Order: sequence, then C-alpha cells, then structure tokens
Amino acid sequence: MFSLLVGVLLIARRDLYAVAALCFLAAAVLGLSAVVMNLISHWFYWLFPAALMNLGLGVIILSVMFIFSPGKLLTKFPPAVRL
Repeated sequence: MFSLLVGVLLIARRDLYAVAALCFLAAAVLGLSAVVMNLISHWFYWLFPAALMNLGLGVIILSVMFIFSPGKLLTKFPPAVRL
C-alpha cells in the first residue's frame, strides 16, 4: 500500500519523477495481485520477487534523481512557517 501511495503522489507531478512513479505503481499492482493470487493458488511465488524488483528500481531511480536535482522536488512544497 505504501508503494501505491508514493506512486500516486509522484505521478501527480507530471515531470521526470513519473518514471519512478510508474515503478512504484507497478510494484503495488504486482504485490497486491500476488497476495490475491496466492490466496487462490499457491503457484504465484514469482509475483513477489517481481514486485520487489520494481520497488527497488523505483527507489534507485528516485534516489538518483533526488541526488542530482533536489531543488525540483523541494521547491514544490510550501515554505515552512515558524510558530
């Protein structure tokens, strides 16, 4: 569910972060379908590693993008207000 939330939040940006968002969304769909298919039949063990592979790829892409252009992500948030 976490990867689904991160994927939806990143895909709303509609810029280069959409590539990482697609990896997170694919991981969420594969993971949820693996859980459902594993309840029906116990022969869908390949879906869990596929979901983890997509999740890892999304994390790597997101971290590389954040290293090289943190300003693109950080400028979208409102400024912090001191109380």
